[in-house]
Amino acid sequence: MRGLAALAVRYRSPIRLGLSVIGAVALAWILVHPEGRGTDAYSYWSFDPADPYRDAFSNVDAAVAFRYAPPVALALLPFQLVSFATFLWTWTALAIAALGWVCRGWTLATLALYPVLLEVSVGNIHILLAAAIVLGFRFPESWALVILTKVTTGVGICWFAFRAEWRLLARALAAVAVVAAVTYPFAPGWWADWIRMLQSNVGLSGSTSVAVPLALRFPVAVVIVAWGARTDRRWTVPVASFLALPTIWPQSFAMLVALVPLAARPAKAAAGVPNLTPAPVD
Repeated sequence: MRGLAALAVRYRSPIRLGLSVIGAVALAWILVHPEGRGTDAYSYWSFDPADPYRDAFSNVDAAVAFRYAPPVALALLPFQLVSFATFLWTWTALAIAALGWVCRGWTLATLALYPVLLEVSVGNIHILLAAAIVLGFRFPESWALVILTKVTTGVGICWFAFRAEWRLLARALAAVAVVAAVTYPFAPGWWADWIRMLQSNVGLSGSTSVAVPLALRFPVAVVIVAWGARTDRRWTVPVASFLALPTIWPQSFAMLVALVPLAARPAKAAAGVPNLTPAPVD
């Protein structure tokens, strides 16, 4: 194992260059061939404001199902005023920008990985969640995006609890509460529908999803983040959050790009808060 690690370090630059070329070509291909692209993004653009969660009840395979909390729906609602093509290009640019912020010099190289390229193609939010998790060590408020989209993925905030960083934990939870309180008057009925929809999806799996149920994965996620918090291993947070995803699809593995910066620098035991930007990776 040490020999393999030494080889990886020695040939890191050529490896990154090769993967970057593959990633650039693959990205260009999916951008110039839009057929079949944006299947997940379409559900974020096309939901019915009169009944946003209609297609999501008891059906995790529904192609056009919206499942995120009402504040997210309200934030996305204005995009229904533009064409889907405009929304998709904007959404894709946002995902690539988030990937670039997280992975820096390894951005194109990560696009050579099938789950990352698939994520950019279908337009889900796993890369955005990875960015929110990295940012969350300094600005816990970013966990609101995680909790208000793929709820159980929020297990990562237990990092603050296991480290007794109560102020940071309070900031994360307060952000969720404030967003909920501010947006509730605009769509009070959506909240009840969203909760009922989540309940109807408990225990369900998709046709191409990982077969291990959340009931088994979630306790493991808690143990991982607890161990990481006590031993200053920040990379355990995205791993735990990934394991706690409601449903793990092939593109869900793109969330693990958060390991690129977090595995490169240990947590600061004194302050409990890392720098805002990810560690440089060469």
